[in-house]
Amino acid sequence: MDNSILIFSAPLRKRMSTPYIFIPMWLAYLLADITANFAIGLISISQWSGRVKSDTFANPDLLVFWASFLLVHLGGPDTITALGLDDNELWLWHFLGLGFQCWAVGYSFFLSFSNRNLWLPTVLIFIAGLIKYTERTRALYLASSRRFRNSLLTNPDPGPNYANLMVEYTYMLEAKLPAKIEMIPKPSRVNDTSNEANWDKLSDFKVVQRAYRFFETFKGLIADLVFSFRERNLSQEFFLKRSARDAFLVVEVELNFIYEILYTKMAAVQANLGYLLRFFSFSLTLAASVVFYMLEKSKFETTDIVITYILLLGAIALDVIAFVMVLFSDWTSVALTKSEPPSLIFRFLRTILNINRKRWPKNSKKPWCFSFGMIMHIVRRIWSESLHVLLDILLSAPGTEPGISFTGGGLLELQKKKSFVN
Repeated sequence: MDNSILIFSAPLRKRMSTPYIFIPMWLAYLLADITANFAIGLISISQWSGRVKSDTFANPDLLVFWASFLLVHLGGPDTITALGLDDNELWLWHFLGLGFQCWAVGYSFFLSFSNRNLWLPTVLIFIAGLIKYTERTRALYLASSRRFRNSLLTNPDPGPNYANLMVEYTYMLEAKLPAKIEMIPKPSRVNDTSNEANWDKLSDFKVVQRAYRFFETFKGLIADLVFSFRERNLSQEFFLKRSARDAFLVVEVELNFIYEILYTKMAAVQANLGYLLRFFSFSLTLAASVVFYMLEKSKFETTDIVITYILLLGAIALDVIAFVMVLFSDWTSVALTKSEPPSLIFRFLRTILNINRKRWPKNSKKPWCFSFGMIMHIVRRIWSESLHVLLDILLSAPGTEPGISFTGGGLLELQKKKSFVN
């Protein structure tokens, strides 16, 4: 139930600045781990003490089977892994929790293994839950401040070796070989806005592509990295030659990319290994459903059977929803255009996913009212268009004072000004 709330309410966090959205999401986020940990501990204690009775509790095999689903529950939805930046720093705590919960479920399975009725679907769901919980822990690790900063650092570039160049040049002159040193000046990056009116309006997909390029270039601002004038001039040249609408749409999508690598599973999912593990986990859940359907269930209570089917169908439904969200995300659209010329499969996926689809609804001159059109407007827009929501979400680390500055005619630079307490 908690995951169902989070998978739909978490994206609204950046689209609507209202406590009616944040408070239920906050409660669901906190209760998700608490209830799952409590249930796993209760099942383990029941199995160890031997107090499981058919008239008051479910079948022992079913209890262990349900405990495996709690690992899937602890994996959480793709739409949220952390409420604040500090939650990402607790990745090691989640890693230790992963080991403890796996031990608790494995211990319960060991105690009930003598019955051997549901061991195969239990193992399948256990592996699927292990993959999901590991995926969540890895997403937190990748978004932690130290790991995120280290991932942006590259090997230092020493530049040309002028000493070796002059030695080779001298040898070639002594050998009377043709040699020439040509100085190539750097291209001028002076902004020229004289032909600004000739720039075409960006399509929605071009906005996403431009935003992803700026995201790849300037995401180091979140980690307090310093950039050269070259990057600044490039951003200035782009934003000064664009309309206000295109400029702010690019910044909007760029902020969305930053949000998703810090607060969702996108950093762990958007990779070949992530896609493979996601497909493998879904296959295991589907296989467990088929195995349970084919088993003899005459000794199980009807209520217990119905609960088990609800858990299986719920896990499959959440996987399908997460798959659709990833498939139609901007990350997938950008990934499908990275290879040129595209392969036959990529061309097929581009057509099926309609990557050139309209992403922003046109502004209506009619006043808003509570209607289906208003709901679709909220669902389709990427950001809440509220500045304080941006500050609360992206710069929520304690001990920091958020500050923003607009440079280059619209490029949003995010900085964190450290506040020292004596």
